[in-house]
Amino acid sequence: MASSSRARYVLLVFFISITVISSYNQPINAYASSDVKLSNVDMVIKNLNDGASWINYSAHATNVQLDAIDKIDLRFDLRDINMVESTIQGNQVAATTTINERYSIVTLTLADSLIHNNAVEINLYFSTNEIHEQIGTDEDNSIILNEAIYYFRPGAAVENLTLSMILPEYSLLSCSCASPVFPKPDKNYTDGRRIAFVWKKNLLLPGQEIAYIVKYNTPISITSQEELVLINLVYLGLGGMMGVISMIILHHYAILPYQKSRDCIENTVVVSSHEKMVLDYIRKRGGSCSQRDIYRELGLSQSMASMVLTNLEERKIVKRIRKGRENKVHLLDNLDEGITR
Repeated sequence: MASSSRARYVLLVFFISITVISSYNQPINAYASSDVKLSNVDMVIKNLNDGASWINYSAHATNVQLDAIDKIDLRFDLRDINMVESTIQGNQVAATTTINERYSIVTLTLADSLIHNNAVEINLYFSTNEIHEQIGTDEDNSIILNEAIYYFRPGAAVENLTLSMILPEYSLLSCSCASPVFPKPDKNYTDGRRIAFVWKKNLLLPGQEIAYIVKYNTPISITSQEELVLINLVYLGLGGMMGVISMIILHHYAILPYQKSRDCIENTVVVSSHEKMVLDYIRKRGGSCSQRDIYRELGLSQSMASMVLTNLEERKIVKRIRKGRENKVHLLDNLDEGITR
């Protein structure tokens, strides 16, 4: 009897082992279908002050299978996708989002089957609330510390990827860490209100990944659309006056040597419109003035002025010196002269 029980036990263990081994040999669809190859992928992530991100995604999809396909699966490492528009060859198509534990698969249904080696143009427009978030505030609660992170893990081979990350309005890079932007961007630009970073990658295979990270600060006073509109009106009102002042200053002063300052990104210089406005004002005042005069005369909030000056000071462009109950701000090339006054 004992021998019969032992035999049944051995057979049970054997069948369990076979089942486990077989399961390891089955393909796991951890990404998306590799029926297509993606090329000329362009993904633009525009982050807003309210925590949302709007994404424009375009790609050239080629069927690499011998059989025709009637759908295309795209993997996005987001669990919150609000699809607004999905088109193939400029025509609206159905898009179904399947949410998994840490990512989503967007399935596009083709109007006509796509045969071997044929290609189509894909365009998606959607929003998400998972890319950037607040991680804290500074010591005096005047600046919000933020970070934007996106993991790009393709489900199909990707050739010629371009990913752009646009920061919310009036954001400035955090200089409290050695590398606020990772990996090093191939390009950066600004429209005067937003800073953007661009990365390029020649090839990514299924399962490979890149993490794009940007750490930045925003003034705590910018919390609503009404405040943004007010700041824009102030900026536009001062624009004409500052333009004339800038033209006069350029005739009397050398261009500030930003290349000598310590930038947060190696070989990357980003100067926002507010930084330029503050620097022009300090030059107009002879190279030094009080911090109070800056935010009063330029119409900036105290937190905005403090954040701009903190970033300029960390990059060794200006220096604040405490005099009595207020800070005196000096351009570094005027520092010695300002102290003796």
